[in-house]
Amino acid sequence: EITEALSRGWTVVAIDYRLIPAVLLKDIVEDAQDAYEWVRTNLSKIEPINPDIISVFGRSAGGSLALISGYKFTPQPKAIIALFPYLSNFNDPFVSNHMTPPSEELLAAMREINQTITQASTKRSSPRSHVFEKMLLEKKQGWVLVSRDPNESAESIEAKLREFSAVDHVDKNYPPTYLAH
Repeated sequence: EITEALSRGWTVVAIDYRLIPAVLLKDIVEDAQDAYEWVRTNLSKIEPINPDIISVFGRSAGGSLALISGYKFTPQPKAIIALFPYLSNFNDPFVSNHMTPPSEELLAAMREINQTITQASTKRSSPRSHVFEKMLLEKKQGWVLVSRDPNESAESIEAKLREFSAVDHVDKNYPPTYLAH
């Protein structure tokens, strides 16, 4: 994708953001918003770009962030390309069980992560992998994305998750989007 964009004379900016589970999804979205705003206000001082025609591209988790940018970023991107994003409304009962609290094992795994993670580890023994394994088994993806409180109500978690569900925010004002899934 990058080669194609560069061959068209486009400027490509890759951003980085903090990772789950060391931070919440709202923090990741904030990182992406900060990067978007920096590109809009500062990149033209370095590279000849038009800050009024920025498009957002992402794949997988980045694709989800690209979709979120369509309703969270101001001004909206001019277009979005999202490849293989996570498209659940995050409240899907097959993925997220908000009715029971997380197990002590998951809470202990979360406590192991005491610093911001900026690079995914491929080692199955990493603390991040351990959290994801427990999270998937317990169907606590939603909780890990938006909460750290084992006593938070299902209603509160569901409301927080809806804020980040592109499925719930697409309307006639949403930017033109190419979605491959």
